[in-house]
Amino acid sequence: MVPSSVPTAPTPAPSRRVFLSDGEIFSPYGPFSWCGGMEWLERTDRWTPPEDAENPEALWVERYHMAKFYYECAGDGWANSYSWLSAGSVCDWEGVDCDDSSQVSSIDLLDNTLRGNLHYIIETLTHLEHLKFLNLRENVWTGTIPTSIGLMTNLEHLNLALNLNHRDGHIANGWTGIPSEIGSLTNLEFLDLGANGVTGTVPSAIFSLTNLKELYLENNALTGTVSSAFGSLTKLETLDLARNLLSGELPSEMSNLEYLTSLECWENKLIPPMPPSLIDCKLAFDSEWSRQSEENCFTDTTNVGILCDLSANCGGGSN
Repeated sequence: MVPSSVPTAPTPAPSRRVFLSDGEIFSPYGPFSWCGGMEWLERTDRWTPPEDAENPEALWVERYHMAKFYYECAGDGWANSYSWLSAGSVCDWEGVDCDDSSQVSSIDLLDNTLRGNLHYIIETLTHLEHLKFLNLRENVWTGTIPTSIGLMTNLEHLNLALNLNHRDGHIANGWTGIPSEIGSLTNLEFLDLGANGVTGTVPSAIFSLTNLKELYLENNALTGTVSSAFGSLTKLETLDLARNLLSGELPSEMSNLEYLTSLECWENKLIPPMPPSLIDCKLAFDSEWSRQSEENCFTDTTNVGILCDLSANCGGGSN
């Protein structure tokens, strides 16, 4: 029997492929771009830039990369994804703040069960040209920091600490070094790369970050000596090198750190003496640093002083 009517195929959702002024569309980028961010932007999203937007193309491009970031970080499994991929402005998405031009200036997704390959994620975020604050601490990452991190030159605050994909900073899945391109982030005032199992030495590029006020490299597997170049970071107020494999003496050049109020370098292989200027300054002291005195190889406490956090450094011998 011939049916009275032939069913028609459902009408596909209208495409919202976005063309830029030069006739180009967004280029697919990375392993999830087309099936994630681009498809959502074309077929699901119904947002349009405000009529008075000074640069609507920039807002389109940014929205695409924010959606791509969501998919690359397995957004459907986040602890809090409130408003992400909603029809509103990206400025209203959870953990996101924007500047006066309505472009993303801050992403704060601390401990939010993000997971993904850090290489692709950082590559995506380099397209957020107004980004100054990035906090992805306590999430689950594979991969390492890509060299493209050097493109994020507006960053003032970068926190990639405590990768939950490894334990205790001294086992597999750690980062094989920090790329030298990080030295291009000369606006950084805060940098935390602690608890990522980073191996190798502290890269010399770190010492190009002369605006740093807080630097955290603790709980990794960094080797070598504490470089005299730390003395060039003259704005440092906090320096945390604890729980690494550093050896030798603290360099006398650290006397240049006149604003330093907190120095942590316990559980390394450091040896005395302490630079005299550090003995005299008012460094923060935690009584926990003094626990288990039998582990303290610095028997000359007059020279080492109780003001510092070297009590668990057993480099062998005393001054």
